[in-house]
Amino acid sequence: MRRAQVPRDWRHAGFGAGLLAAGLVLVALAVVRPSALGRQIASGVRIPAEVSLRDLALEPIRQGNPQKSQVALAINVAWGNEYLPDLLAALKRHQAVGTFFLVGDWAMRFPDLARRIADGGHEIASHGYTTVDYRGLSAEALRHQVDDSAEAIMKATGQRPVLFSPHKGEWTPELLALLEDRKYLPIHWTVDTVDWMNPSPEEMTARVLNRVGPGSIVLLHPTKSAVQGLDGILTGLENKGLQVVSVSALLDPNPLTVGGPSVWDPAAGVQAVWVTPGAD
Repeated sequence: MRRAQVPRDWRHAGFGAGLLAAGLVLVALAVVRPSALGRQIASGVRIPAEVSLRDLALEPIRQGNPQKSQVALAINVAWGNEYLPDLLAALKRHQAVGTFFLVGDWAMRFPDLARRIADGGHEIASHGYTTVDYRGLSAEALRHQVDDSAEAIMKATGQRPVLFSPHKGEWTPELLALLEDRKYLPIHWTVDTVDWMNPSPEEMTARVLNRVGPGSIVLLHPTKSAVQGLDGILTGLENKGLQVVSVSALLDPNPLTVGGPSVWDPAAGVQAVWVTPGAD
């Protein structure tokens, strides 16, 4: 597939590939004849986008669709088992969905916890097989991190991940090439809670709410600080009119989706518009 060329200054200006994709998709939608678009919206059918994330040069995605009043929580899990029940409870209280990036070795050792996350309706993604430095890994070691993690997570949760985020966000050209071959989307973050540094709940909440905006991806871990601060963060996001959805839902290019089913399939590289009939 021929890939669209992305200007280097755009890719590194903090917008991220997801933001660029959203803009290109909106342009693509604009070329649909209004009369045809009106008929298709009225009937609630899907309108394929002319440009998707799969058409762009693969780079870590740091930003979702800024046209939607939504954010996503990327929760990396390699430890912190004692805090997971409280994290899940907070998400449930606020009717929020998280995307949990599981370490494959952790999922193998704690399949009941991994399954509990999945059964809670949360999105499951990969954080590699172990927490290692990806810089300098051999091709075989990289395949182990990506492929064996997928198998372990699939066995534990019943979900095969299609989103990947490496330990410490350490991206390399070799890792990105492998992820492209395996049809993963590489996910980074927009806002880091730095919960691993044990900030106070007030400090962490203020840090997130002062930086977050439509399309943001907020990084969390199962820590004491996250447990203590998550209710405040979620309440603050609600007050800003921001809904917490999965990363995949955030990357859906359709800014009009209201109550309709998600038809964004990262694994298949499919992006489409779904407008619920009668929705404003």
